[in-house]
Amino acid sequence: MSLRGIYFNSILYIIILKIIFTFRFLFLWMKKVEAFVRVEKINDVRNAMKAMGHGSMINYDIWYRGTSREINQYNIESLYDFMPKVKVEMVVEDDHVEEIINILCESAFTGNTGDGKIFIIPVEEAIRIQTRENGDMIL
Repeated sequence: MSLRGIYFNSILYIIILKIIFTFRFLFLWMKKVEAFVRVEKINDVRNAMKAMGHGSMINYDIWYRGTSREINQYNIESLYDFMPKVKVEMVVEDDHVEEIINILCESAFTGNTGDGKIFIIPVEEAIRIQTRENGDMIL
């Protein structure tokens, strides 16, 4: 390859890097999955996630009000204002999102109103505080 060809390739490489950096928000490789599930189904969700190799998650108790004011929980149909739920959060690579959704839908399903909801949110960047590594390598 001639010197001119090497120069052209390096210029092309720099241009491509600038384009990727400028439009990096279009190349998001990570998603945050947020799910609201029934309290009694959280162990099923945890076990299913762990069995499929997705053990890293955050969960905490919340009070949630959905669109319906009637719910069948613990085999009792009742009116409610807020119901206890567990919010599960995890950041995963794009190619794992569908698998996570399937696991959540199968493990949190009861067939009744109030089974929960799942939200998928793009993640622009992730940084490990200890080493300052970033991107999907910290997942």
